Amino acid sequence: MCVKPLILYLHGFNSSPLSRKAKILEAYLSSRSDRLDYQVPALPISPAKSVALVEAIIKSRLEQGGVVHLVGSSLGGYYALHLAERYQLKSVLINPAIYPYLLLERSLGENRNFHTGEVWQFKSQYLQELRALEVLRISHPERFMLMIQTGDETLDYQEATDKLRGVRAWLEGGGNHEFFAFERTLPALCAFLDS
Repeated sequence: MCVKPLILYLHGFNSSPLSRKAKILEAYLSSRSDRLDYQVPALPISPAKSVALVEAIIKSRLEQGGVVHLVGSSLGGYYALHLAERYQLKSVLINPAIYPYLLLERSLGENRNFHTGEVWQFKSQYLQELRALEVLRISHPERFMLMIQTGDETLDYQEATDKLRGVRAWLEGGGNHEFFAFERTLPALCAFLDS
């Protein structure tokens, strides 16, 4: 039995499978062909649980002899970096969080999900879980594509370009954290994953 390649989209902090970029990528992929699977798991609040959930999906597909690619945005990019290194997967990182255990200190306490309105607590233990997932150095830069807009109002784009030096990069001035005009990048994103 032939197992279709799987693209896993990992959404960002306080987001959901209803993410705008996740929906845009889904529409683009479905217009290209039916030769692959696309999933956007609803990531738990706990970073450790998020990674465990995605790992279970990855392991299941790999055990079937399939191929898995990751596309991660913001905090999802941090998770994708960790998982791509661990399982030697191709990964596209969109405005990725590089040091979320520092960045998200300001989000401790009550938060409200952007899409669902759910109110939830971000606990200090989650910062430690994030720190435990850090990749100090990537082993194979050719497995990564970095997509950055310098106008990101949430993250310092320079952290990503410094940490991921040597990877294929789509770097453009302006834009924002949501990645303005994301649609334009999709042919390049897919060409990278297909190569």
